[in-house]
Amino acid sequence: MRKQARRSPWATLALTSCLALSAHAASFDCARVATKVEKLVCSNTELSKLDKKLSDIYHEALNKYPELEFIKQDQIMWVKGRDKCITAPSPIACIKSSYIGRISDLDPNSATSKFPVRIAELGSNWQYKRDADKIFVIREAMASGKLKTPPPTYNTEPFCRTFPEDLIAGRNIEVIEADMQVMVRNDPRLGVRRYADLGEQGVRVLPRDDPKVGRWYRCDGIGSNESTASHPQNIFTWFDLQGLLPYRIYQIELDGNTENGLEDVLLYREQGNGYSNDYSWVDLKGCKINQIIQINSPAHWLHPENKDALSLLIRYQGIVMVLEYKDLSKITDSEQLEKIYLFSMVDKTKVCFWGDPFGSIWANYEKKAKRH
Repeated sequence: MRKQARRSPWATLALTSCLALSAHAASFDCARVATKVEKLVCSNTELSKLDKKLSDIYHEALNKYPELEFIKQDQIMWVKGRDKCITAPSPIACIKSSYIGRISDLDPNSATSKFPVRIAELGSNWQYKRDADKIFVIREAMASGKLKTPPPTYNTEPFCRTFPEDLIAGRNIEVIEADMQVMVRNDPRLGVRRYADLGEQGVRVLPRDDPKVGRWYRCDGIGSNESTASHPQNIFTWFDLQGLLPYRIYQIELDGNTENGLEDVLLYREQGNGYSNDYSWVDLKGCKINQIIQINSPAHWLHPENKDALSLLIRYQGIVMVLEYKDLSKITDSEQLEKIYLFSMVDKTKVCFWGDPFGSIWANYEKKAKRH
């Protein structure tokens, strides 16, 4: 019996990083594979396609994040875990699930991605080190005199009447900076997660009130009966289910009750539309979302050089608000290109705006008003 040469983990890594679409289109010789799992991958079209996809995304990750040594180490551990599928009741189903999970881990756009986002690849709203620096762009737009004031039936809140003048004068407006910006999942500053995959030891689950559990992890994995939210869509569990990296965390007084401590606001990019941002007021004790302010942006605004989709939290007249600025010059030929919006973080029905977000609707409104 011929003794088989022992393959090192690095050789296994290289091999599994290059597995073929099929035996007919292999990047290695399927006739020389050594393990039963590799033979299954070679003989199964779906597994071969998944392997090719993993190979592509793995090499892309190595090129994009050369400083992250854990990518290679994780790949070695993943190979070992995948190979254990041969003893599963359904090896092919197990291998498929293993590939799908690994692809998700390596995809920077996946909700379970292990990689930090690259700020340089995001839109202009993320380019500023301080939110206070954004306000100069918004102030210049307001001071230009080009922003149309809406009809009297709009902007009825008292703060709407005084805000333009105060913004231009640079007074009475406090910019609220984030307490933390999270660039990678499992940021150690967030503390210990309730759920942890311990490999062969299984999954560890800690009680919500365990002092080791980070406060942002205490809702991780809860059931609907453990949340005080009135609607399932308002249940908060964890960042991954809310949106995409990066995350900005704010602790501010929102509800007017100083005895219950500061409230938590989370800024993130929307799932399925990473160009839009949401501000969520999160109740971590009740594991629910009290309020969401959506800042919608078209896809082409992703480019860092586009200074056309900015937002920040401010405090004005004792109210925490989201200040938003948009320049629509890239998607419309309207005379009114710049828009400024102001939303109350506590009650988003209290809103002001300048510019003409409704175009001809306002024009028709004014024509009717003049006739009467």
